[in-house]
Amino acid sequence: MNLVETLQEEMKGKHWNEEEKQRYIYIRCCQIFSYDITYNYLGYLTTEKSFLESERLKRRYIDILNVKNPLVVCTNFSQTLQKLYEQLLGIPSKLMGTHHVTLTLNHKTYGTITLDPVLSYDFARAKKHMYLKGSSASDFTKNILYHCHLQKVDEAIGYIKDSYVDANLKSQVDQWIQSQSLKNKDDILSAKMQFLKEKMQMADFQAFSDYVYYQHILRECICTEAEKGHLQAYPLCDFQKDNWQFYEIYKQSRETNPLYYILQTEKGKIQYHEIDKEEVEKIIKDLKGSLKKYILKP
Repeated sequence: MNLVETLQEEMKGKHWNEEEKQRYIYIRCCQIFSYDITYNYLGYLTTEKSFLESERLKRRYIDILNVKNPLVVCTNFSQTLQKLYEQLLGIPSKLMGTHHVTLTLNHKTYGTITLDPVLSYDFARAKKHMYLKGSSASDFTKNILYHCHLQKVDEAIGYIKDSYVDANLKSQVDQWIQSQSLKNKDDILSAKMQFLKEKMQMADFQAFSDYVYYQHILRECICTEAEKGHLQAYPLCDFQKDNWQFYEIYKQSRETNPLYYILQTEKGKIQYHEIDKEEVEKIIKDLKGSLKKYILKP
């Protein structure tokens, strides 16, 4: 993909100001690219080979005139965004950080703006037209005003119509649970997990990381703080195969036996479903993960 030509064609004939074009480029890049979760899982290995591989991922060059691989990490994504802003808009920007790299811009009203789609999960949010958290002003008060301003920008460029997809998600789920007359806290959380499972099964991402991020975003949207304390996520991986396999197991703690859900790649497709304790024991036997030892604990 020639990213420069693609963006030029998409913005052709649009009467947008510079800020609106800058926002559009950020959103489209979050939709086109996905985070390379391999970089996170390399942290489970302490070999020289794993260190060299993580460095390779950080330094992998992305040719904006010929994008072949949509998987990125913070460093090369920020570098790519910087090149696009310079070539398409002539906007100056600055790379910040060493281990975790972000891009900063200067806004005439809100000051220094930091763009970080990795820690904000914006790669998944943008693909579902959700509220984006990856653009932030350094000043707390200005940041609140900036995000109110960004909603108007997002409406102007057609990212949203009236509101973000996740704006009323929690109230919709709460109303549905009330209609089921559920009272027990375990039953309520189980119902929310069923809702989450249906959403996950309908998702159509290409990258495993987007599914992982989407699950976390949905959980943040629909669960209370107390409920979040009863949900744990365990990232696991299999380093024995040529194509690394990634997994996330989710445990819902209850007064009785816990419930388990698994996110995995199966026959080339992403699967998200319930799994019993015996299956969990079989699956995790040969997998790596720093939190693995806690999965089967009460």
